[in-house]
Amino acid sequence: MKKYFMLCVFIFVPFFCFSQHIRVKGETVWIDGTRYRIQAGAYTVQRNAAGTFSRLQRAGLNPEYENYRDLTRVLLAGIPARDIPFMLGKIRTAGIAEVWISAEKTINEKWEIVTPNSPYSSFEFSGGGNYIVVEKKDSADKPLVHFGDYAFRDLNIIELKDFGILTMRSGESGRVDFTFTGKSGREIVFSGEKTAAVSESPATGLFSKTWRVKRINGRETAGTEDDKRLLFSRAGTYLVIRPGGGASMAQWRWKDETEKEFHYSWDNWDDYGTCAIEDLTADRLSFEDSTYGGLAPKPELIELETDI
Repeated sequence: MKKYFMLCVFIFVPFFCFSQHIRVKGETVWIDGTRYRIQAGAYTVQRNAAGTFSRLQRAGLNPEYENYRDLTRVLLAGIPARDIPFMLGKIRTAGIAEVWISAEKTINEKWEIVTPNSPYSSFEFSGGGNYIVVEKKDSADKPLVHFGDYAFRDLNIIELKDFGILTMRSGESGRVDFTFTGKSGREIVFSGEKTAAVSESPATGLFSKTWRVKRINGRETAGTEDDKRLLFSRAGTYLVIRPGGGASMAQWRWKDETEKEFHYSWDNWDDYGTCAIEDLTADRLSFEDSTYGGLAPKPELIELETDI
């Protein structure tokens, strides 16, 4: 009950403070762990949209345009709940008195591409707003992993930021047909089959998100090479995102039905490590990583926090 009360205070106070300065429409309850869109205006005249866009830029923000019917929207996308009060303050300094806030639509699925000769082997999306695309390479190279943020631009159109646009539609035999347009403008059409989740349990739901490594064996990682993000997906993908950019992909699975320990593997389960979970909540994860392939002299205690 105490935790719930504190959450309500966290949500209410920002709204109360900023309601005297900027009018907030749409969603005024901002739930931690969710990303939001803040719309600063919608215009039929392009120069008016450009004026709002420029004011937000001068305030140090990174706005985007979105076309909807005959309107041009100016918005900030992918905003974590905890950052909304700060963003509202910045928007107010830009001279904007009213915004519309809405939760971003997300999906939590992975599709294995079944079309022969496709350059991609899988497309995956996390509920935290991240995409993972695995691009095939020749037999001498490892697959190339693309990682970033995504946002829905229409019902079945997803923008993969800095990568391209994916359009989905129903296909035959339960498959999904995709049209992918990369940054070069080239269109590729292929089909995919949805993969099953590791499990549908509450533990999988809590575990499957993007985390930031906070401490290793009690040592703070901020500013070091261990200041990484770890993504565990419902479909069993384990992604390590390095601080300077780039990502490496492995797999994870529960050790058994108790879901107190998990395995991870970099080589398709020919060898794997074992981790014992010590704490798992909506915003914290800690586990002890046991010897992996004989490389680790003793278990390491890894402490993580949510990266949203």
